[in-house]
Amino acid sequence: MQKFPETAPFLGLHQYDHLLSDVSRTAFLQNIKELKSFKEQIEAIDPSKLSSQNRLDRDVLLYLLDNRLFQLEVLRGWEGNPDPFSHTTSQFIWVMRCLSGL
Repeated sequence: MQKFPETAPFLGLHQYDHLLSDVSRTAFLQNIKELKSFKEQIEAIDPSKLSSQNRLDRDVLLYLLDNRLFQLEVLRGWEGNPDPFSHTTSQFIWVMRCLSGL
C-alpha cells in the first residue's frame, strides 16, 4: 500500500489517504526492475509440480507481469503522461476517501 496508496481505499484502508504514488522516473525504473525479478521467481517454479489450478494461477500471473512490463518498457506512457494519477485514481476513490468517516 505504501508504494501505490491510491489503491488502499478499495481494501478499506484509510491510513494512506494523504499519500500519492511516486511517479518519478527513478520510481518507474525501480518498479520495472522489481517486476522482472518477481517474474524470474515465478518462472523458476516448475509447473509440472503444481496442481492444475496452481498452474493456471502461475500462467495468469506471468501473463499479467508480461502485460505490465510491456506497458512500462515498450509503451512507456509514464514518460510523457502529464496526468500520472489518472490511471490509478478516479472520482470514485476520492468519494470513498471523503465518506470513510461515515
